[in-house]
Amino acid sequence: EGFCRAKKLDDAKRIFKKMKDNGVVPNAFSYCILIQGLCKDKRLEEAVDYSLEMLDQGWRPNVASFVSIIDGFCKELRSDEAKGVINQFKEKGFIADEKAVREYMDKKGPFFPSVWEAIFGKRAARGTI
Repeated sequence: EGFCRAKKLDDAKRIFKKMKDNGVVPNAFSYCILIQGLCKDKRLEEAVDYSLEMLDQGWRPNVASFVSIIDGFCKELRSDEAKGVINQFKEKGFIADEKAVREYMDKKGPFFPSVWEAIFGKRAARGTI
């Protein structure tokens, strides 16, 4: 977590890999911290890769990690890729809890309308900019 907060993401990834190499299985918290750090640094493809790995390991991204990835793609005007990520997650069995996502977005917003549209398939009137 400290490396992510200090924006030393390559160090965080190195430690993460070392943990796995030494037989320490990362938990959902570890994955989510790394994913959110990567999103903040606009390393979205890496964040998606870790999210998919996380799902393969049987863990689910938290709402903040999920929204961070989608928001990151939409901020870069890559809404179609955001929708593609959501489809990849669905293929792995992950479907975000709509109520939890709405509550998070209302609390942490405003978010671009494209984020709402990517996640919910329609524009939302509230909580958007």
